[in-house]
Amino acid sequence: MQAQTLVNQLWKERTGHPTKAFDFMSATRTHSVTGSKGSADNVYVVGNTYHIGEEENAVVYKYTPTGSLVWTYEYNSVSDYRDFGIDIYCKNGLVYVTGVSWDSINNYSEIVVLALDETDGTEIWRSIYQPSYGGYAVPAGIQVDGNEFIYIAGTEQTDSAEFGLLTYAMKSDGTITWTTLYDSTSIYDGR
Repeated sequence: MQAQTLVNQLWKERTGHPTKAFDFMSATRTHSVTGSKGSADNVYVVGNTYHIGEEENAVVYKYTPTGSLVWTYEYNSVSDYRDFGIDIYCKNGLVYVTGVSWDSINNYSEIVVLALDETDGTEIWRSIYQPSYGGYAVPAGIQVDGNEFIYIAGTEQTDSAEFGLLTYAMKSDGTITWTTLYDSTSIYDGR
């Protein structure tokens, strides 16, 4: 038999549009900050929110360790349609975000990577990955290494019935340096 440990809720925050089903948060990260009172973790949350006329927008929130909202960043693609934040990574004063946007004009999804200033949420740069076949390209995660290379993993549609596992690397300025796509025959690899 195990004893339960009581946990006190320190804070909570509710966001989004109350009548739409597409509001969700998909990833949360903490990032240590050091101040005069020692170390604490800011909280970064990524997901999406709904705006009439813009549909879903990818959204990033930064909170203090005590739950106070520091800044909000929203990404709305040019087609004003279905933008979702998927994953987030913090390193060296930047918040890297990956998500997916549906291009309703060209009828495909594209992977979006953003670099935001950690202090105020200002967009430093953005990079768009468009699938070579068309159709779908969706990220699953983002990682940054010690040399400031950014890695994105996800899935990309390779023809009308096939999907592959996509991985690509970017420099710290958002320039894509390499991509690789694994697609075995007749199997939905990345779906």
